[in-house]
Amino acid sequence: MTAPRNDVESLVQQIDQELDRLEKLSRARPPESEFFAQITQSVSAVLSTDLVTIVQLSGSRFVSVANLQSTPWPLQMNGDLQKLLTQHLAQTDSKQNQHNKNANDTTAFELDFNGVQHQVISSRVGIGDSLWGAVLIAFSDEVDPLIARGCREFMSAVREIFEDYLVRVEPQENAESDRLLGLAKNVHSSLELEKVAHQVAAETRDLVDADRVWLSQFCGNRSRVVAISGVETHQRKAPTVVYLQRLIERIGSTGVSFWYDGSVDAVDETVRPALIEYLNESPKTASLAIVPLAKGPNEKFRFALAIEFLRPCEIPTVVRKINRLVPHADAALANSARFESIPFRFLAHLMPANWTGRGGFKFFVTIALLCLFGGLIVAGLIIPADLEIPIRGEIRPQIENRIFATHDGVIQSVEVKHGQDVSPGDTLVTLRSPDLDLELQRIAGELATTQQKREALQFAINQQTGTSDTDLRAQNQMAAEIKDLELRAKNLVKIYDLLEEQRDELEITSPIKGSVVTWEVRNLLQLRPIKSGDMLMTVSDLDGPWRLVLQVADSDVGHVLRAENESAGPLRLDYCVSSDAKTKFQATVTKIALETQGSADELPYVDIVGEFDGEHPRGHSGNTVVGRIHCGQQPVLFVWFRQVIEAVQRRFFW
Repeated sequence: MTAPRNDVESLVQQIDQELDRLEKLSRARPPESEFFAQITQSVSAVLSTDLVTIVQLSGSRFVSVANLQSTPWPLQMNGDLQKLLTQHLAQTDSKQNQHNKNANDTTAFELDFNGVQHQVISSRVGIGDSLWGAVLIAFSDEVDPLIARGCREFMSAVREIFEDYLVRVEPQENAESDRLLGLAKNVHSSLELEKVAHQVAAETRDLVDADRVWLSQFCGNRSRVVAISGVETHQRKAPTVVYLQRLIERIGSTGVSFWYDGSVDAVDETVRPALIEYLNESPKTASLAIVPLAKGPNEKFRFALAIEFLRPCEIPTVVRKINRLVPHADAALANSARFESIPFRFLAHLMPANWTGRGGFKFFVTIALLCLFGGLIVAGLIIPADLEIPIRGEIRPQIENRIFATHDGVIQSVEVKHGQDVSPGDTLVTLRSPDLDLELQRIAGELATTQQKREALQFAINQQTGTSDTDLRAQNQMAAEIKDLELRAKNLVKIYDLLEEQRDELEITSPIKGSVVTWEVRNLLQLRPIKSGDMLMTVSDLDGPWRLVLQVADSDVGHVLRAENESAGPLRLDYCVSSDAKTKFQATVTKIALETQGSADELPYVDIVGEFDGEHPRGHSGNTVVGRIHCGQQPVLFVWFRQVIEAVQRRFFW
């Protein structure tokens, strides 16, 4: 590289003019973005290079806050430049700490940028002993040592003006300091994570004048948004929330701050896909900063702060404000995370500020009640109690038959009435089947016709006296037809007999000795059309032994089956008749059905048959009974709250 100006005096004059202009501009204290832009333009004009940028330290990462429009360096600088800046500026800080303020404040290094080797000169900028950032210039051609020395001296003068400007604008931050004091007070007012998270998000939005601030918590390598400024609750599965969480997870894996200012191509390739997903869901986002917070004992960050702008913003101002609020938010969230990890932390809310006053009494009363409650729970898990499963059913005779229709038809007559005693074979109902009657008439007619044809053919054979071949063939043909008619007649007789048997079955008789228990059976059945399989009435032996026909809910039958398997004998049950709840009776379980009954209109149940144990109630067939089956012992807490516990278990498939 040759000298940027052939006329040295003209160059010196230009340098003096630019430095005077920058010094006057520093005293005027313009906005940061305007001053930084003037710095880059002056350096570019004097040193004849378009590669000029100003970087500011944000957390542990350098962010470009001012570029020439033609400078291709991205705001989100790559990892190589980050490492070189951190290394060389740290060396500069070390030299200044060891010597004095006038020590060399510039450093040079090489950087491969877009496939071209550049020589970079960085000039450290600080406020007091604190590193603020640096001014960077780069040359693609080799720089003569004498020219490089001149560049360093010029950059040193620019640095002094830059630092003077930072000192001059520092009093303007007093108002921000007051707001920071309020922020620190508010974010440290609670230790509950949810409250702290919402407070940090709200205070950050107000301080940096952002449109939206998110606070996310890391759970391993995953992140979860816990607070959004201006929103008390949020939809965790909303696309915007999901995509931002993915973006934060990518940033969290790098462990450094992230800044997006409209250029997707400038973002690291590992982060770019997640950023594009989020921007597609939130297209109005103009700028986005993500700052990891609260580093844990495993050197991993536990939270991340996402600051979103829907309009262009002044990057230097925002970065400065973020740098000032991060320590307060970091400390508050770290304290909250430690508090969340304390066992039995809920007791901290109960501890009084004054142990000798009313607060102390309330605290000890609360502790006593908690101990009592805990003792009751322990006792409920230890003390056994009888587990009794509710049942419902009815009392029925052991011998009873339900009478069903054997054919389709119409009831011609009812031969019995309610309460009538019957014996086996006594006629109960007589049916009439019009279809069967018609079929009998048809078969009888066909049979008569067949007989007449046979007799006619037989008479014709008897009248034949000729012996010619024609006469003999005619006789043989008629004989064959007679045999066919005889065979058809036999079949018709069999069919007629079967139909007669079916007609006999239309007279329905009682299969057992007993009584008709169906109420108003004649009014119920007389002249009623029925189909085969319809139930007509019930005949029960009321003088014989009785039994219990019970139903247990399908959800409870498991306890009954378990108790039956564990019991050495039959299970006991207590019951009473619904019409006389005062009198208790005992019975034993003799049979449990192997299938569940029920329909869409009723809850599923399992049938159980019980046998009376000693005295049993006297009453009508079908008397309703209620009772309980003894199914062993379980903890008293389970017995009392069994239905609630089992409902929860079924709900969550335990």
